[in-house]
Amino acid sequence: MFAAPAMLTVLATRTFIVPAIPDPIAGIPKDIFIMMLFAGLMILVATFMLKPVKIEPNHSHALDTRRIIKLISGSAGVGLLTGMVGAGGGFLIIPTLIALFGLPVKEAIGTSLAVIAVNSLVGFQGDIGAGIPLDWPLLGTFLGLTLLGMWIGTTLAKHMEGEKLKKLFGVFTLLVGLAVLAEELHTLLNH
Repeated sequence: MFAAPAMLTVLATRTFIVPAIPDPIAGIPKDIFIMMLFAGLMILVATFMLKPVKIEPNHSHALDTRRIIKLISGSAGVGLLTGMVGAGGGFLIIPTLIALFGLPVKEAIGTSLAVIAVNSLVGFQGDIGAGIPLDWPLLGTFLGLTLLGMWIGTTLAKHMEGEKLKKLFGVFTLLVGLAVLAEELHTLLNH
């Protein structure tokens, strides 16, 4: 249920909002501006994940009106941001599930992976339906490495408590966000 509003919002954002963004924005080329937004978003998410946030877990899976509103607004927010920057899956979904629904980090990661898998499958099917040629050897290699990474990650997660996993996720997200920001600033200064 979390995936559907996000998918619809991504589609609307990519169809209507992104094309309407002026180029340049305040003298910054649109693509660099969007990547800097992406980096800033990653850094913001990382700071949330690194803070010891006391969230009361809510293990109820009942969908009352309040939870439905949180589900739709949280998912649509993720979809908007994902549609704006062209990426976002896990690093946006995980903190959203933790903050809005009090999911433990391991459950949030698992749920995020399921949402990403559904979104990827839909996108992949769309590419095949549109006749977009695929590099099958590259896809096979990528899939193999992904499965290896999943196996390593699953093995490590079994031996790591949730708070440590949350901090590791935060550090990784922060490092990637800083690297993307540095690259975009370098590109901008040499533009």
